[in-house]
Amino acid sequence: MIDAWTQPAIVAVLLGGVGFVALFVPILVWESRRHGQIRVDRVIGAAMVAVFAVALLAYTLLPFPDKEWCSTHRLPGRNLDPLEVVRDNLDYLREHGARRLLRSFVFLQAALNVLLFVPFGALARRYFGIRAGWTILLGFATSVLIEAAQGTGAFGLLPCRYRVADIDDVILNTLGTVIGAVAAPLLLFFVTDARATA
Repeated sequence: MIDAWTQPAIVAVLLGGVGFVALFVPILVWESRRHGQIRVDRVIGAAMVAVFAVALLAYTLLPFPDKEWCSTHRLPGRNLDPLEVVRDNLDYLREHGARRLLRSFVFLQAALNVLLFVPFGALARRYFGIRAGWTILLGFATSVLIEAAQGTGAFGLLPCRYRVADIDDVILNTLGTVIGAVAAPLLLFFVTDARATA
């Protein structure tokens, strides 16, 4: 049975794979012109970028609501109170203890928001060779765009808003980007740094 966690992963692998295959020749041309050669590790990096890009969209935006869903569900609110997630985790810790906190939805949601953007920071730094400051700014802007899409029903293209637009998600996503950018040489050690071969 496919659950809410595995469905976006399947979508990411399938559509990301299709996107990579569709762009395979342009990727080879780009690598050859920019780096003077075609390196297998950087072609693998391109495949990772394709799968991650689809995964990011799938985990943050899918499934889209239809009119029936909108008419039968209460529309989610918005959280514009920064660091409410910290207070929620501390409250849960006081009530239930550390062991239960680490398995709780409130903690896992925060942790996964950080983890989701770690590849963003790592790929931007290592594969694309973007400077750390620009990488962090790009991660922040991407997260803001995603939250805005969630809180407006994809800017009015969908029948209703269907996810909570949360300022804490932006903070956590940006933190994940920072971790990925700093840890890029360790996380993607097998991919040649774009800045070293440009």
